[in-house]
Amino acid sequence: LPWSPVTPPEVVAEKMPSFVIAEILFAVVSLVCFVHSYKKGRTYILVWWASILAGVANDAIFMFLPGVDNFFHAQGTVMLTPRLPLYILFVYNSFMYVSVVAGFQLQIGILGSSAVVGLLAELFYCVYDLIGVKLLWWTWHDTDPAIFERIQDVPIGSSMWVITFASSFFFLLNILSFKIRRIGWIQFFFITIVLCLFTTPLM
Repeated sequence: LPWSPVTPPEVVAEKMPSFVIAEILFAVVSLVCFVHSYKKGRTYILVWWASILAGVANDAIFMFLPGVDNFFHAQGTVMLTPRLPLYILFVYNSFMYVSVVAGFQLQIGILGSSAVVGLLAELFYCVYDLIGVKLLWWTWHDTDPAIFERIQDVPIGSSMWVITFASSFFFLLNILSFKIRRIGWIQFFFITIVLCLFTTPLM
């Protein structure tokens, strides 16, 4: 504090040009995912929206619990709060949507599919993790025991978080929409709310 909700991209780019590129890239990926969801139907639109909202709920929980409040995002072009850049919504949306939609194609049962979705999400996210920490798109506390063990400067806990979060999201989604051929709007909102409230606790 004080914080600026909007900073011109050229100002952000003066210190971190790669950060502005990341913001644009994830916005484009999220838009492509939305176009895909729009063409595929309501279930896919639900995944698109719920991945954003569940992601924001997860970040909020992690920022307010002292035991896991161990990361700080860089100040982006658009900041929703002093600690939450807009592009993070697109990051959640990108890795969650792509992995969950891929999981829809699997025929290995709910537990097997949930596990694979978690691994696919980490495969997507690990590139972001490896690059972002080196370019200071965010920082972690160096002295926090929960993130002390690292591979290439990325805490093992971060990788495990992605795997378990995406798996939990997919598992809940399947339980909530089991045998529903066409999701109505009431079910759409109910499932979205449940995913937002219970994905992080299940993780």
